Amino acid sequence: MKSEETKKENNFNLLRLILAILVLLSHAPELIDGNRSRELLTQLFHTISFGELAVDGFFLLSGYLIVKSWTSLPLVWPFLKNRVLRIYPGFIAANLICALIVGPLGSDAANYFASFHTLAFLRGVIFLQFPVIPPVFLGQPYAFVNGSLWTISLEFICYLSVLALGIVGANYFKRVWLVITTFIFLAVIFQKLGLFSNLLTLTRLA
Repeated sequence: MKSEETKKENNFNLLRLILAILVLLSHAPELIDGNRSRELLTQLFHTISFGELAVDGFFLLSGYLIVKSWTSLPLVWPFLKNRVLRIYPGFIAANLICALIVGPLGSDAANYFASFHTLAFLRGVIFLQFPVIPPVFLGQPYAFVNGSLWTISLEFICYLSVLALGIVGANYFKRVWLVITTFIFLAVIFQKLGLFSNLLTLTRLA
């Protein structure tokens, strides 16, 4: 019989699967059209897409799980090692596949490798940027490969933020995370509804 902890992990995996499917469904028409005119949630509310909603959901879930990881073992080097091992192996593999397989297939292979800059590619991998390779899929709305990797560097910054808050002891105050989550939600809502620009306009008028 599965333990309660395993059941909870399975529930998180199900949520991640649902969020991943939402990202795929949301981005598919945008990759073809170059805009979100056919994206369902954008058509309904004209503010946020299912892709954005799913990415926010991923960050929220990962955030609480990473905080749990720190509180379970609040040691700097083991935490950093686990985070690096979680991010870099998969990220490096994804970059190599994009650079050595997908890139040449999406363009003229000879010209592709002639303009390939190894140092720029390696620098992009180290700093967790999406694949720094010559343009591919020319003539399509997006002439780059795996642009969804842009979230990885932000995720790692969030890891470091959890570490910093953990070092100063903020992770032991549960209300801190409620306040942070509430603040971020309000900021996103304000940004999506254009309330920040309205507040700036009112401030200037005052």
